[in-house]
Amino acid sequence: MFRSFRATLWTLIALATVPNAFSQDVVTPAAEVATPADDATQTLAEKRYALFAKQAALISLKSEPNNQGLTLRHQPLQTFSSDGNTFGSVFLWKSSDRRPGAIGTIGSLPIGNNEFGFTELHWLLPEPMQLVTIGKDYPKGWTVPKDAIKTELIANSPIPAATSQSRLVQMRTLARQFESHMTDAGTRHQLRLLPQPLYRYDDPSPENDGGIFAYVWTIGTDPELLLHIQTRRDGNKVQWYFQPIRFTWRALELSHDNKEIWQAEEFFARDQNRQMEAYITTLTEVVEQ
Repeated sequence: MFRSFRATLWTLIALATVPNAFSQDVVTPAAEVATPADDATQTLAEKRYALFAKQAALISLKSEPNNQGLTLRHQPLQTFSSDGNTFGSVFLWKSSDRRPGAIGTIGSLPIGNNEFGFTELHWLLPEPMQLVTIGKDYPKGWTVPKDAIKTELIANSPIPAATSQSRLVQMRTLARQFESHMTDAGTRHQLRLLPQPLYRYDDPSPENDGGIFAYVWTIGTDPELLLHIQTRRDGNKVQWYFQPIRFTWRALELSHDNKEIWQAEEFFARDQNRQMEAYITTLTEVVEQ
């Protein structure tokens, strides 16, 4: 996710949008850590996490045509930092039926002598999304058409269990059946599944339960691909479904039981001022010190 931003994406955007970007040094990522390493970094991290929470609260996401707004889950699913100068928080917005409606990261990173905010978001509902503007200094329009993202039945999955704990065990077992890869600079990398979901549905029931699992690169715990596993009723049956969620602009693949079932090409639309995909990624503003 954000390591991809730092290495390539934001360099390219900076060259196009930030004055004197050619004369500035872009920081190269080192080893990533989930939490800050010292007191000064911890203080800065807490300041940035508070800023990201305020920015998340200002994002208004609504589906069409019913004008139904999503509700922000104020506690982030995850926070991360790297090098003492790059920070991020992963937030979730829920729909009226308490299912995940959108997920995204709000963060900051250094480019040259400045610190820039970035946002990446992914719409999760089959309904279209109303146009919204993302970013203050570098605004982009974002809208999502109908059925831009779909859920698919997990082949040979069991009937959802009666108890919440048993369904969590089922979800974790199902998640391990999937395998994901990401292509970086022509090299294909296998991503690592984190064992626990980033998010488990609140007040789950057999007909409305699920979790969001994260796949990460070899270093760090910031996601490159998310896997949304959920129960849904189809006629008289309640079954397990999956929904892949890209969390990087790089090319991705997802397999189930050694069979490729989904892929996403490199996200070239990232540079457009108006984006009409389920996923958006963009620089947003210069962060005041």
